[in-house]
Amino acid sequence: MKTYLYKLKFLTPIHLSSDPLSLGKAEIILHSDTLFSAIANSFSMLYDMEESFFSSPPFTISSAFPYYRDTIFFPKPTKLKISPGQFEKSRKKIKKAKFVSERVFNKFINGEEISISEKNFHNTDFISEKPIEETIYVMQERPRSAIPRANGETTIFYSNAVKFGENSGLYFFATFESENIKKQFDSALYLLGDSGIGGERSAGYGKFTFKSEEAPEIGKKDGKYFIALSLYYPNEDEIKSGILQNARYSILTRQNWIFSGTAQPIRSKSVRMFAEGSIFKNTINAKGKIADITPEIAKDLPHKLSHPVMRYGKLFKVLISEEAVE
Repeated sequence: MKTYLYKLKFLTPIHLSSDPLSLGKAEIILHSDTLFSAIANSFSMLYDMEESFFSSPPFTISSAFPYYRDTIFFPKPTKLKISPGQFEKSRKKIKKAKFVSERVFNKFINGEEISISEKNFHNTDFISEKPIEETIYVMQERPRSAIPRANGETTIFYSNAVKFGENSGLYFFATFESENIKKQFDSALYLLGDSGIGGERSAGYGKFTFKSEEAPEIGKKDGKYFIALSLYYPNEDEIKSGILQNARYSILTRQNWIFSGTAQPIRSKSVRMFAEGSIFKNTINAKGKIADITPEIAKDLPHKLSHPVMRYGKLFKVLISEEAVE
């Protein structure tokens, strides 16, 4: 199955946050569940969709990470081997970094030693094998006002957003069940680019154009471990198979507002998923699953929400060598 690489070039700032209750927090990863929900919404505007689209999607996607020119960045693995001498010198910077360049990532998955020096750091977020001369992104803070419906004082609050540089943006990987699905996917993505992705779309945020190409082969053909390039919600069989043996992972709590079918938003159930960069034992053909996050209130208020609410927890993985972990 072919893997495609999609590069998103943002025309406006983008607001991404793991906290649905706050516009004051912003991050630079477009998580796979948010990306899937946005694309699925665009699909629904263009095509007749069966329920199986959500229970068994016809494509698999990674989360979206930053790129700079021809360099793509991967989430920093939760276990990153660094040569001892350099580690002591750059320990704090390595801990703060969120992304590593493709060459550093390839060294990691092959279990090779990685040496880090001052010139390998860009800002606090990126570790790259070669210096980066331009700004990848800046964080923007804009004042906004909330006007109550009833009589009351206007409240000033601040919204944070990411503004990518001229030669940077976000990219993600995708695989498809058929070429026809890819064509539909691309059409949905064009529509999404015009309407925007993330928060603050009413203010014009999140608009983008994109290009896609066949992705180079990533990772090992056979490995005893794998690293997640998406959020991961494992099913029971995967847990029982022993994927957590000697695993290295971090966990994110995911939740969102539901606007479907009502003018008043409802909060979904929260769900905990393994974060990008987490490492697991390759004991089974792990694929992850879709999480049901339908809130309990939906049972009592069918006029507000008449359908189940699902969250994408499918796995996009890369196989890595045993030497990278043990």
